[in-house]
Amino acid sequence: MIDVARLTAADTVLVEAAAGGVGSLLVQLAKRTGATVIAAASSASKLDLARSLGADRVVDYSRDGWTEGVGPVTVVLEAVGGQTAAEAFRLLSPFGRMVLYGYASGEPAAITTTDVFTGGAELIPFSLTYDAALLPDYTLRAFELAGELKPVIGEVLPLAEAAKAHRALEERSSVGKLVLVP
Repeated sequence: MIDVARLTAADTVLVEAAAGGVGSLLVQLAKRTGATVIAAASSASKLDLARSLGADRVVDYSRDGWTEGVGPVTVVLEAVGGQTAAEAFRLLSPFGRMVLYGYASGEPAAITTTDVFTGGAELIPFSLTYDAALLPDYTLRAFELAGELKPVIGEVLPLAEAAKAHRALEERSSVGKLVLVP
């Protein structure tokens, strides 16, 4: 996703869901490029985790007015969807880039074509479903970085407690990856 966003040291990037399984890795990968990283999450403990992973600044996007004083940013790594995505989109500098890779809120990004044309920003969808040809390259790169990145495992649960894991995901209360074991 860092490659898809064309992230460089000159960028300021907003990483949403920065304490999640993917977001926590994106914070670390973005720092490796030299970019300034602003991590967005929804609780003090999640913001503390993002800070410990290298975020330069943190912001609680569950608070009203969370965007005040945050932008402009050149890149948004968008994982939440809904109104949060629309608010993050407005933080983009002209010709900025937003990579859409999820919608944890359960709502698609509330961004209109008018929003895109007005700001000249680029929307970039990302999914390994349609980028499967890149999977071998990403896998190889993951092995290369294995000793340098800190994966965040939030909780390990027996498979019999899968419903509990799903509730945590739906409530957006999980941190890092949830792992189910047989």
